[in-house]
Amino acid sequence: MKDVIVFDYDGVIADSLDFVISVYNNLAPKYNLEKIKRKEEFTSLFDGNFFDGLKGIGVEGDVLKNLLDELADKINENVDKTPIFKGVKEMLKELSKDYKIMIVTSNLSRVIKKALKDNNINEIEDVVGSDRERSKVKKLEIIKKNNPKSKIYYVGDTTGDIYEGREAGVKTVATTWGFHSRDKLERSKPDYIVDAPEDIFKILDN
Repeated sequence: MKDVIVFDYDGVIADSLDFVISVYNNLAPKYNLEKIKRKEEFTSLFDGNFFDGLKGIGVEGDVLKNLLDELADKINENVDKTPIFKGVKEMLKELSKDYKIMIVTSNLSRVIKKALKDNNINEIEDVVGSDRERSKVKKLEIIKKNNPKSKIYYVGDTTGDIYEGREAGVKTVATTWGFHSRDKLERSKPDYIVDAPEDIFKILDN
């Protein structure tokens, strides 16, 4: 049985931060929310579970559902504004030869599936978005249960990814090209930390 590498999407596969913030700010007045003035205000929502972060600023219930749906629609209409990071497509293609590749994300599954299709990325076996489950811990635990003899890696770009991956009992890999800085990620104590997509091959060789 193949080992499983699970990737976060935003900030790991796609360079989406700036566009997502701009869409959020355009929608914020409609939902009586404060606009994001600094990137750090938004990325701090990912210090733990993203939905706990949103709840802390008053985004929950119907507001959360409707906001996520509108964000999803805008992202789907503008896939070119969330480009795939350089080297990621090649990395996924090579990894898929020996590993099962999945995505666990706080985004909606339909957003990711469309982006993968539009970018001709065909190596992903499943996308588990927040429409299926909001807790990454629970999502990763299900993957572990379904792959009992496999080693599971979770590759993420935020401290929340690392904390939830560790709680789920999987190997955590922090990427430094996404939402959180290397210094911040190091403080979350991931099992591995990588600075470029091709560096993932080095840790898998260990």
